[in-house]
Amino acid sequence: MPTDVVAFALDSAERIMQVMTAAFTTAGADVCAGARLPQLFAQAGVGVPDGTDVAGRLEPLATGGTLIERTFRSVLPRAIAGGIVSESDGAAALGAFERDTAAFGERPMLWPLLIGAWKRNG
Repeated sequence: MPTDVVAFALDSAERIMQVMTAAFTTAGADVCAGARLPQLFAQAGVGVPDGTDVAGRLEPLATGGTLIERTFRSVLPRAIAGGIVSESDGAAALGAFERDTAAFGERPMLWPLLIGAWKRNG
């Protein structure tokens, strides 16, 4: 990863992502499914994909942070119910992220990567 992106990592964003990843995982979502597409193709008996593609998007945290904040709010009840985070810790994490978004809005944010694979028929 380019050093200018790494240099802008925020502890609040890391915490939010940890909670969201754990909440998705406990809900049964495979958060690594995209990276495992070739393996999943093979397991399904389709064979190795004929091609793959990875796309990403960078934008300032001031605008992109809305995606993270709303996703976090949507999975927070699951995270609390699953014992991943307490209600007060979840609120504190959200507050810290909102403060960092306001203070460091110009910093780049990498959206989750979109990963695709395909297999030609015949």
